[in-house]
Amino acid sequence: MYPIEITEEERKLNFELQEIKNPEAHYEFNPVTIKAVICRLGPSDRIIKLCDPSGRVRYLHQRYGILECQKDKDSSPDWHPLREPDDDPIAAIKKSKLGVADFKVKIIPKIPE
Repeated sequence: MYPIEITEEERKLNFELQEIKNPEAHYEFNPVTIKAVICRLGPSDRIIKLCDPSGRVRYLHQRYGILECQKDKDSSPDWHPLREPDDDPIAAIKKSKLGVADFKVKIIPKIPE
């Protein structure tokens, strides 16, 4: 799900191995945190390296915050995808900087603790 090997290209693009909250931690015996390869784009944005079920490596732009449709509810901030994953880390970063979003969901950004 989250490959932890960093390529030379990823290093040059400022990807780092970081410890993150495990999105699967709610399942019994799963750890609370895991390691993942991440490129920080700002205080509330990141590109995370994923491995899809077929084994293909993908790069997903995520934003930390609350979905606008849930702002009046007692919801906690979390990492939300802004678009479909990219196959290329450079393309993922460029699209993120251009503000390209496939999903029409509004996210109220928060800064992770």
